[in-house]
Amino acid sequence: MKQTFLQPATQESNWSTVKLDVNDSELFYRNLIGWGKGLKTFFAFDSAGYTNNSLNRFEWLIMAEEYRKVTAEEFLIRPIGKLGDWIGFLVSYDFKNLLHHQEIIKNDLLQTDLAYFFEPVWVFYKQNGVLYADYRSEYREDFIRLLRELNNSCPPTLLRSLMPEFKPLTDKTQYLSNFEKLLWHLYRGDIYEVNYCVFYLSDGNFDYHALWSEQLSKSSGPMGGVFKTGDISVISKSPERFLVYRNGRLYSQPIKGTIKRGRDHKEDEQLRAKLNTSKKERSENVMIVDLVRNDLSRICEIGSVKVDELFGIYTFPMVHQMVSTVSGVPRDNLHLHDVMKALFPMGSMTGAPKISAMKIIQSVETHNRGYYSGSAGYIAPDGEMDSNVIIRSIVSDQASGKAYIGVGSAVTIYTNGEDEYNECLLKLNSVLS
Repeated sequence: MKQTFLQPATQESNWSTVKLDVNDSELFYRNLIGWGKGLKTFFAFDSAGYTNNSLNRFEWLIMAEEYRKVTAEEFLIRPIGKLGDWIGFLVSYDFKNLLHHQEIIKNDLLQTDLAYFFEPVWVFYKQNGVLYADYRSEYREDFIRLLRELNNSCPPTLLRSLMPEFKPLTDKTQYLSNFEKLLWHLYRGDIYEVNYCVFYLSDGNFDYHALWSEQLSKSSGPMGGVFKTGDISVISKSPERFLVYRNGRLYSQPIKGTIKRGRDHKEDEQLRAKLNTSKKERSENVMIVDLVRNDLSRICEIGSVKVDELFGIYTFPMVHQMVSTVSGVPRDNLHLHDVMKALFPMGSMTGAPKISAMKIIQSVETHNRGYYSGSAGYIAPDGEMDSNVIIRSIVSDQASGKAYIGVGSAVTIYTNGEDEYNECLLKLNSVLS
């Protein structure tokens, strides 16, 4: 393996950048994933080949080992666009309790933190077809040894075991009963859209890291990956981007509108067209677009917020999705606390009005969501950031052997319980298939 040592990642950091010349970039990537299984902290963001999206900066990005844990306070007071270190973050849906001063009143599915922020030791990434590594200058000799080990290691063993069974924590009867409660709030005018989620639990030891490496990564969405901190792992096929800061703008890409893939090309195109023309799906999507526009307008320059794309239809391995893009220019002297408080949790996973929807969600759902419908992301040394919505995901605890999957759908006065329950099953199967 050849390495070309370049200039430090930024003039204000202690990072050095290396251009890597490997014979088989796919094998090198798989070796990185296999190496990460034995680490306490390992984040891998994978665009799954969806490089035609202009917001995808990297084909994949890996952040490994904790150099320093970052407190929530340090993270939140960081100015938008600030030069400095790489930072990785994993934020649970329940982080809203800190941002919006809400109480936690439900049981946790797993014992997870509200959030985890860290500065890594190593960063590997593929950009425009070229492999790079960033490492802390003080670890130069360790970095050279690590590259040698990665280049000489064998690829991970192909996974052979079957996925364990995930059992519903809310059966269909209870789902439909809760759905009626939500309709009551909708007809009262308390909310006009709410995202209702249910959970499936497994209680058996299983190598979810290997599952992602060998299977799920091949059918992932552009915002998927594996995010490991201690015994907790999140493997995700997420198609949804929560928030990106790039070229001086903030972008969000809410998803509302889902339909299954067809059995052949003709049926697939018919289903795409059906999703594209669905009044129900368009109404759900535009409600969330309006919510995101409103959220961004609270922290962006007047007149800078715009809808870059409305009702875009995107195709993924198991489903077609309706995706919209909203952006704005952040105001001067803006901090991550301002951004997170305005936009988190994401409107696509809550509803509108957001605060009312969150309170109603908490009264109906059986458990705290934990990392499901939270966000994983990174901040680069040049100040740019990207983050996903943790959906189509499995959250697991190696210590207890437990794991769960969350799925949900938007409920409005135009929906019916049977259809929404079936949409939840479709999303569940998109993870399990």
